Amino acid sequence: MSMMSITKSTVLLWILFLPLVFFVSCSKSKETTPQHDEIATPKNVQKNVQRGKRGGISNIGNTCYFNTAFQQIVGNDTFRELLFKDDAADDEKTKAFKKSGRIVAERILHGETASEDEARNLFNALASIKLIEPIGQQGDSGEVLEKMLDIIKFDNYIQLKKTCWNNKGKLVRSQEDKDSLRIDATSSTATTRSLHALLKNGMDNEQIIGYKLPDKPEIMDVNRMTRLTQSPEVITVIINRNRFDSVTGKATKVLNPVEIDEELDLTDVSEDTIDPKPVYQLESLGCHSGADANGGHYTEVGFNSDTKLWEHISDRSVTEHDNFKKAYVDASCETGAAFAVYVLKK
Repeated sequence: MSMMSITKSTVLLWILFLPLVFFVSCSKSKETTPQHDEIATPKNVQKNVQRGKRGGISNIGNTCYFNTAFQQIVGNDTFRELLFKDDAADDEKTKAFKKSGRIVAERILHGETASEDEARNLFNALASIKLIEPIGQQGDSGEVLEKMLDIIKFDNYIQLKKTCWNNKGKLVRSQEDKDSLRIDATSSTATTRSLHALLKNGMDNEQIIGYKLPDKPEIMDVNRMTRLTQSPEVITVIINRNRFDSVTGKATKVLNPVEIDEELDLTDVSEDTIDPKPVYQLESLGCHSGADANGGHYTEVGFNSDTKLWEHISDRSVTEHDNFKKAYVDASCETGAAFAVYVLKK
């Protein structure tokens, strides 16, 4: 056989074989594409981190408040780890919530949108455990966040020392207790409107009418000072914006502005012995736009640790901003901030 015929045969074989190589190559590529519908297990929990711009969640009927709350679970490392953690003590309903939550979380972390069916499964899983508003009726996003944190076993209560004096300045009680951090938007004024100032005012001198000691029969008015005794890794601050109207029998929204501190230094409301120093960085914020407590729209403003950008997430829509203030204004948060999540600065 001549060299020329060998060469022609070789070329012909390559031409015939090349499509097969291409087909095999494409097939392998498809096999290695992540299947986001798979349920995460402890083996792949480390993969569930920010992977660029986050995705959203479909609204299945006035469920923006629910979507906003769940975005906090996905966006915070501690919350997300608990969602993906298998606990032998979990009952079947908790397992179902975590299973549905992991599917939605994977969508979000891959920059995809959770479908209506996926969102409905997660909503129904929560509704089987906790009392929430039915689909079609808007609920309170801050309350729903607290219920989700309870299910995944995040202790949202902070160790606090509470000291009470009566009107004559006599010490009547001092004890350590666990409680959540809350502020009332009605306390916001032109001079006291920052989150830190409102927390400090409430913790420095809280007036309690009709206070009753647990071991004594008398009822008295007291002034109470509250101080942090520990610095947890994550804190959530609930901002109460709903006020019950006894005339209409409905909740009304308090529109007093609350300025959100990007850095929250709680040293001045902590015990001197506290360690580490309680200085926190804002990570995410739930916002409510609109003047009606029973309507309007909830969205989230959150920091993406992968892109280093702030995101305004409104159900399916995700808008990126290069700083917090832009996202804050985009979400109309000044008169609508409902809760804030802070992480301890390292």
